[in-house]
Amino acid sequence: MTSLYAFSAVARLGIAGVLLVLLWGLIHWAVALA
Repeated sequence: MTSLYAFSAVARLGIAGVLLVLLWGLIHWAVALA
């Protein structure tokens, strides 16, 4: 049960990291075009 909870936390962290990188890339791209 503990390992499942840890895996869920890691998965959420990974998804959050990917979204953060995508958001940063989108902002950087918009600034470059502006």
